[in-house]
Amino acid sequence: MTEDQIEQSILETLGQMGWQILHGPEIGPDGTCDRDYHDTVLNNRLHSALERLNPQIPATSLSEAHKRIVRAQQPTLIENNRAFHELLVSGVPVEYRNNDTGDIKYDRAKVSDFDNALNNEFVAVNQLTVLQGDFHRRPDVVLFVNGLPLVLVELKNAADSKADLAAAYRQIQTYKREISDFFRFNELCIISDGIEAEMGTISSSPERMMPWKTIDGEKEVGRVPMMDILTRGVCDQARLLDISTKLYCI
Repeated sequence: MTEDQIEQSILETLGQMGWQILHGPEIGPDGTCDRDYHDTVLNNRLHSALERLNPQIPATSLSEAHKRIVRAQQPTLIENNRAFHELLVSGVPVEYRNNDTGDIKYDRAKVSDFDNALNNEFVAVNQLTVLQGDFHRRPDVVLFVNGLPLVLVELKNAADSKADLAAAYRQIQTYKREISDFFRFNELCIISDGIEAEMGTISSSPERMMPWKTIDGEKEVGRVPMMDILTRGVCDQARLLDISTKLYCI
């Protein structure tokens, strides 16, 4: 299988699992204009999710929550990633005036619904162009939850002896240096040659990238490519949300 065939196979599996499949150029400036090439977040989808998940919070406060989510506030990538993880899991602190009493109300705007996976939007995008400074990169597959790029999938061709998991891992390190803004929102990195597959966080060393051996979360599966097991096991929508609450850079 070529790298493109591996990519299409993963997208087909994700589509069967309920993910909306989009091609990067389709949502760029030359397509639907859902994003500029410098955007790391699908802002319209994030805004719609904040409104859907937080009907009790006024629009002005949700706009402030949106700004806080997308704005870098710490000096390093790891610190910004941890800060975002906290917002993802615990919600964004907001305040607004109660129309009935006039009192200031303190609340948290939910970024994802961890209790009901169907209340979130799951979009897989391949060949997503990302520009940062002078760098132009195009990750293979990015998984967006409510407009946020939580998962990056980097693929290599198993038939090429130089394009192995180690090469995919090195490619992600290059991405981290050159389009670091994109990784502020990352919860999980997946590398695969179409057969073998491993996962970790943006701070994982090569030794800490690990396979996923079960589809249902209990029984290990044999005689199936590890990429298929990992895709079906980890990228199940409810399970991915559960994993996202537990994974963070260490």
